[in-house]
Amino acid sequence: MSVVDKLGCKETLQQEAKIFVRHQKPKVSFGNIEGKRTVRTLEGKRVQIPVRLTGEGSWTVQFKDAEGKFHLQKMDRANDFIDARYAGQYELISVRDVVCPGSVEESASIFTITQVSRPKLSVAESPLMEKHENTLVRKDVCENDEDALDIMFEGRPPFSLKYEEHITLEQGQKSLMNKDMNVPQSTAQIKMDTAKAGQYEYRLSQLGDENYDPDQKHPQHLTIKQRVNPRPSASFATPGKVYSFCHHEGSSEEVIPIKLQGHPPFTVDVELRGIGKASRPIPITFSNILVETYDLRIPHSHLQSGNSALFIRRIRDSRGCERVLDTTPSTPRVQISVHAAPTISDVEPQKRDYCVGERISFALSGQNPFAVYYNFEGRELKADKIREAVFRRIAERPGNFTITGISDAASTCRGSANVTKIIHAMPSVKVSKGRESRVDIHAGGEAEITFEFGGVPPFEFTYQRSENAKKGDRRDHGAILETKTLTSLTDKLSIRASEEGTYEVVAISDRYCSFARSGHEGQVKRGNLLKEHGEL
Repeated sequence: MSVVDKLGCKETLQQEAKIFVRHQKPKVSFGNIEGKRTVRTLEGKRVQIPVRLTGEGSWTVQFKDAEGKFHLQKMDRANDFIDARYAGQYELISVRDVVCPGSVEESASIFTITQVSRPKLSVAESPLMEKHENTLVRKDVCENDEDALDIMFEGRPPFSLKYEEHITLEQGQKSLMNKDMNVPQSTAQIKMDTAKAGQYEYRLSQLGDENYDPDQKHPQHLTIKQRVNPRPSASFATPGKVYSFCHHEGSSEEVIPIKLQGHPPFTVDVELRGIGKASRPIPITFSNILVETYDLRIPHSHLQSGNSALFIRRIRDSRGCERVLDTTPSTPRVQISVHAAPTISDVEPQKRDYCVGERISFALSGQNPFAVYYNFEGRELKADKIREAVFRRIAERPGNFTITGISDAASTCRGSANVTKIIHAMPSVKVSKGRESRVDIHAGGEAEITFEFGGVPPFEFTYQRSENAKKGDRRDHGAILETKTLTSLTDKLSIRASEEGTYEVVAISDRYCSFARSGHEGQVKRGNLLKEHGEL
């Protein structure tokens, strides 16, 4: 071996140099896992990506990870691996062995890791639900209503769900319940707790599937809220009481008080059932009740003669909640007794006018004791505890006496009446202005005697002429000489007297009444006796 320079000089070399030439450059590529350069793995699980190398070890391999970062890794084996922490795409950039730089096999330069998703859940859309961020508000329900929440799962079944149920009852008590669900398929229902009224909150916290266990580090952050409303209630204020009603409707009939609880307005359904009768129950509905203490007024058209029982069957409130009461014999009820109203009738229906001192009588029917209602000269009066079948009153003074009604002991029924009797004052007469007078007349002369009447014309009166009392005689007059009856159409009458004697009225009557002095009753056409000083 020799070497020649620029001038053409040649020099023979005495030493030898050996040059070794390799058949191939170093190469790097990703190997397969189960025949593929892709792999699915669970979150947080490391993957050893296989790397295939040719050349003289050791090798320095440059690659880019799933986050886009570049790394240099020294490898000592022809079949080595890259320890991958994250899902994504890994790419080989370059390789160099112990002697030479190499090349990357383009067709095997990329390896992809995909991550198996954690299970997820969602709640089916429903018009019964409103969404507020991560909280769902479900429509209110009533106590013991059936309600369930439809849940859909994503992942690999079976699924396991842990959730918390936070309860705040209507009375204020709070409680917490931890619950677990195992679901073999992709859908399930959570049965809502409606046993007691209150506010319920379901916090779905931990979800697992075939791949992942429930993990507190990966909460679901989904809350469902729901209010359970109490059912309204209704009861009689006085269960078992007997209420009395009349055959004919009247203002004095009883009302049946009930007590309500809930959110007004209420609707109450009651049932009226005859006792010991084959008649069908009568349903009655009372709507738009705005108060919690309410007086039921049973329509008179629904009342049946005799005894019946009234039951409360159903109550509904404004929240749509209702309570249905059972029909057992122990169900609270009240009794209803329907009676005929007592009556009062006129003993003398043909007689309308009475005189002071006369007795007015009425016949009573029903169950004693009775109470009779009447009006006298504008005053409303009542006579009660009448145990006889006749009501009597003495006409003590003039005026209009009207019977207006009657009630008895059998019920609160009040029989109506409208019987009026007119009580008249006794007629009166004054002779010579009511004074005792003495008139001397001559033989053949006359004296005028004037009679003034009180009452209602025409008047009929009887007077007597008797001997004048002798001096010293204690009697008012002597023997009766003459008795005469006259009639006057007006309240004043004058006569001429020419006969000697004492003139005295002994009886008088007007259109309605009459009386006479004792011993002269035969001259009286009407009435009783009354005497006043200076008058008859």
